[in-house]
Amino acid sequence: MSALISPQAAAPRRSTLLLAAIPTALVAAYAVWILAGRYDALAEEYVSTGLMLLLCLAGTILGLRVVLQRDGHPRLRLGWLLIVAALISYATAEAIWFVEETLSGLSPFPSWADLFYLLFYPLLIAGVASMPYAPVSRVRRIALWLDLGIVFCVALMFFWFFLLEPTQSSHADAPTAFLAIAYPLADLLLLAALVWIVERDLEAGRRGMLLLLAGSLLLSLVPDSLFAYFEVHGLAHEAPRLNLIWLLSVLLIVFAAAWQSLVQPRRVAWREVRLGPFGRWMRFILPILAIGIGYGLLVAIVYRMPTAAAGVVGVAQLGLALTLLVMARQFLAIHEATRLYEVARGQAIRDSLTGAFNRRFFDEVLDREVERAHRYAQPLSVIVLDLNGFKAYNDTYGHPAGDEVLREVAHSLTGSVRSADVVARYGGDEFGLILPQADTQAAQRVTQRICTAIHLAQTAVHGITLSAGMATLREGMTARDLVAEADRAMYLQRAEQRSQAVARPADR
Repeated sequence: MSALISPQAAAPRRSTLLLAAIPTALVAAYAVWILAGRYDALAEEYVSTGLMLLLCLAGTILGLRVVLQRDGHPRLRLGWLLIVAALISYATAEAIWFVEETLSGLSPFPSWADLFYLLFYPLLIAGVASMPYAPVSRVRRIALWLDLGIVFCVALMFFWFFLLEPTQSSHADAPTAFLAIAYPLADLLLLAALVWIVERDLEAGRRGMLLLLAGSLLLSLVPDSLFAYFEVHGLAHEAPRLNLIWLLSVLLIVFAAAWQSLVQPRRVAWREVRLGPFGRWMRFILPILAIGIGYGLLVAIVYRMPTAAAGVVGVAQLGLALTLLVMARQFLAIHEATRLYEVARGQAIRDSLTGAFNRRFFDEVLDREVERAHRYAQPLSVIVLDLNGFKAYNDTYGHPAGDEVLREVAHSLTGSVRSADVVARYGGDEFGLILPQADTQAAQRVTQRICTAIHLAQTAVHGITLSAGMATLREGMTARDLVAEADRAMYLQRAEQRSQAVARPADR
């Protein structure tokens, strides 16, 4: 399969890379300028506003490209349409803020800019939630909402103590107090969206894009929370450093749009995405850590109360100790559950005799690798191996001897390929190999290496030969087509070997 890009596809690809690279270089230059501390305040306002508008423009263009892709999933296009609307709202707020603060000399907080800033949050969150996620069970959906509630409550404890309660006790005017509360509440929604991304099973082809959006949400939490804290408590702060973090958060949205624009799949294969041990640990640990952090904050608040009763302090301390013990116990349970899952998973996908993968796992991986190879224009090869004369050997020397031959063959195959390759027992005496990112020449070298290794390992085995067939993925081929072509090549080689074996006595 050719990895060449047509001229028609190369132009949009280059423009996409430019739309991501130019803002990146400018933001990097701005970061150096700000962190060096040699900037002029008025010039910084012009530069930061111009950069933010440029980032919003780049993100809007790239997002609209995803929206206008006819072969895109409808929910994916809807999600990016909402994100584009969020970027337009953010750019509008930046423009209003700049005009009122820099050009008119008015206080931009509160102002109409805050309306568009606050509109950015629900639009962005709605865009993230609208993305096409892999289906989950009813129990998993309930667990997700419970985890969202736990994290939301703990975050609300922090925001209430540091932001909302000081706002309630202050004598600020109503609009200022409202906005001081509105921004932390919007941050809570961002945090909920982060948990949503972490705990949902993401379709593999879009995982990079969604993780970039998650990084943008996480970065937005930092300057938003700091800005609200400084405003509520009347503290001086360096706006350029906060502006830098805001710029980086929007830059990640630009990266996400560029990512999706470059790797948009032609077709989507919906199936459950299996998480690794780290992903499962994160799912379990996230709500437990949230509870521990909440109790820790409660103890800190009690200690800061000058009139707190000794009984209240003691109960808070015991509550924290109880939480830590429960967390430790849960960690042990999670560790054991993860270990048992890996054992069960290994038994489900491994052949018990040879230790190689089984036919079911081979088919699952091949479907996934064929889809990925087509999507990213990468080579993919398959090798099918068959042991000739194995049945006769098994009948002559017995099943234990035949089982030992199969184990030795599987061991030789595993030692002859890369760790990324898949070796599976395809049938009784057949083996299949999946070679990702391996073209025809690479697959031929692997086949030769395998034949040599098995020949050396089976010198004591009489009457057993090896037939191997390989195939490399081409445009339009399916996983079934690829295996069928490798099978045909294997049968052709077997027929040639039999012809040579019959011809040898006559040649003598």
